[in-house]
Amino acid sequence: MGLLHAATAEPAAANGEVALLAEIEKPVRVLFAYRADRQQMPLLAQVAALVQTLADQ
Repeated sequence: MGLLHAATAEPAAANGEVALLAEIEKPVRVLFAYRADRQQMPLLAQVAALVQTLADQ
């Protein structure tokens, strides 16, 4: 089970690859997180900085 963008989910459903459970048209709050024990990983630190920059815009 997972979340899919409509552009991905609709063709996959048409091909029988997935069964759509529900569609929600309301805005949804999205939170980004990472495991605290991986905070010092260089790649994760760079990605976190980028996400924070984008979130501040």
